[in-house]
Amino acid sequence: MSRLCASAGFVPRILHRSNDYDVVRELVVATGAVAVVPELGHTADDRIAATRITRHRAHRTVLVAYRTGNVNPLIGEFLDALQQVVPGWADR
Repeated sequence: MSRLCASAGFVPRILHRSNDYDVVRELVVATGAVAVVPELGHTADDRIAATRITRHRAHRTVLVAYRTGNVNPLIGEFLDALQQVVPGWADR
């Protein structure tokens, strides 16, 4: 978030941090604060307004870690599904 704000030309005053998006949403409701959350973490709520950030591109790095010797057949299915959703992810 700090990098996103810096690219917009300001330094945010961060009072709280949480990886729980329900907590973030309740903090916004309770305090009138502003929060930046990924679209995946957004849930529609009549008590708050949400808008997409379009001017500055935000991104997140997600890694997949798995033990190569694991024989669970779902690992291969998961990796195949991931390749469908994020083409080229394994090349990075």
